[in-house]
Amino acid sequence: MHDWLELNPGWFQSPKAEELQDEALSTLQEEFGSSRLFVLKDPRICRLAPFWFDVLQRAGVQPLVISPIRNPLEVASSLEKRDGFEPSLGHLLWLRHVLDAEYASRGAPRFFVSYERLLSGWSRVAEEAQAVLGVNWPRLSDTTANEIGGFLDNSHRHHRETRESVVDNPALSKWLRDSFAVLSEWGQSGEKKETQATLDRIRQEFNVAAPAFSRLAAAMRQAGRKANKLERSLTEATAKLMQTEALTAEQQQHRAKLEAELTTARERLAESEQKATTLEAEIGRQEEEKRVIAQARAEAERARDEFEALTAEQQQHRAKLEAELTTARERLAEGGRELTTLRIEYGAQSEAMTDAQNALSELRHQLAETQSALAQRQYEAEETTSELQTVREELKGAAFIHSQSEKSIAGLKEHIELLLADSTEREMAYVSLQTESDNHRRERDEARTATEAARKELLDQVELLSIELQQSRTEVEAAGLEIGRLVMAMIKPRGPWTFLSATQQLRRQMMLVRKSGVFDAAWYVGRYEDIANASIDPLRHYIEYGAKEGRLPNGKLAR
Repeated sequence: MHDWLELNPGWFQSPKAEELQDEALSTLQEEFGSSRLFVLKDPRICRLAPFWFDVLQRAGVQPLVISPIRNPLEVASSLEKRDGFEPSLGHLLWLRHVLDAEYASRGAPRFFVSYERLLSGWSRVAEEAQAVLGVNWPRLSDTTANEIGGFLDNSHRHHRETRESVVDNPALSKWLRDSFAVLSEWGQSGEKKETQATLDRIRQEFNVAAPAFSRLAAAMRQAGRKANKLERSLTEATAKLMQTEALTAEQQQHRAKLEAELTTARERLAESEQKATTLEAEIGRQEEEKRVIAQARAEAERARDEFEALTAEQQQHRAKLEAELTTARERLAEGGRELTTLRIEYGAQSEAMTDAQNALSELRHQLAETQSALAQRQYEAEETTSELQTVREELKGAAFIHSQSEKSIAGLKEHIELLLADSTEREMAYVSLQTESDNHRRERDEARTATEAARKELLDQVELLSIELQQSRTEVEAAGLEIGRLVMAMIKPRGPWTFLSATQQLRRQMMLVRKSGVFDAAWYVGRYEDIANASIDPLRHYIEYGAKEGRLPNGKLAR
């Protein structure tokens, strides 16, 4: 595929060639059988044309040759894009293939056509080929035209060059320019026998000169492959470095997220501690309320004791008053009986006055005594009545005091009941608050435990991220050293470049590094102050010192 040297002419008459001819003849018979018209296309048929002509002769087949001629610059561009070939190698391959194909096909009916004419007007080219080759195409219909037109679509042509870009280009080899001038003219207006001598001369000179610089070309090709390999390695290392940077950025984002979560956890911890402080204050307030409730209970107990003592005292006073009232009643009843007796006696005396008028004088003394005794008895009755009134007043006062005592007792009972109800409610509230406080205390303890665990986990993650970040920095530094080694390996003189002077080698190395795009001079000077203060080209410094010291060539590789 890469070989552009002349094939050994003696190989076509070798036993191996005869063996392969037998195999090719069998393949033709299997593929085409007794077909009277078929197309044979081999990717290397230009180089192996003598071999196939011998096979066709043994098969009794008359070969008809169609040679499309394409601009060598377009061919070289296509090979460079597809296979990574240097344009100069593409030029040599084009020259070898067209010269060998033209020389081997002499004597056979053949038709040359330019690539441009084939794409722009294939039907006219088909008619000309039919006339030149003396053959009638079996299929010429609208369906065939559509199939051929779809295959020979000009949009498939990715590289376009003019004839003048080769023929009038002094930078190209004269062999390439003269060969293309002859063959492109044949492709436009038909083959001219008189210009075959030009192709013979070029082919002879090419065959003679090729071995002289084939080794140099091979060394350059090998150096190019190594450079491509180093460039791929550099690309892979850069991609790996970018991946590492992306991973480091992701880790930094993760670390920022963890720090935010840690801040949130700290805020929640502070909030929990504030809540715990509030709960502790609430518990203190509840303890104070409990003390007040206990004090109220003690006061209620004292009030109850006082009430019971007052009740006992009132009961004793009432019993005394009742005893005195009973005595007064008994004395009043006795006075009433005596008054009744006196009244009876007075009635009897009044009834007897009529009978005793005669004895009035005698009885006047008795009457006076009786009246005196009666007055005494009336005085005593009045005193008894006064005492009775006093007792009644005392009873009324005792009743009022009893009523007031009962009201006081009722008020005390109501107050005690209110105190007891309030005490019960306070006890229930205290129990509820105590339960809620216990729950809050348990939640606070759980929150503290969870926060401590989260804090420890976050600290462990931060420490792990710090380790990973340090490892990433180490990897970045190692990547910088590896990139420096790859750059130096890429620009190391090889093959014919080793014969250049040191100055020429340095220029070539600087050119290669600039072309690779790996070096940023402005960033390099801004990064390293000793370079900014030194009067030396930054790229030259990197090639001579920086790459070996592991300095980074651009800011994309710096973290």
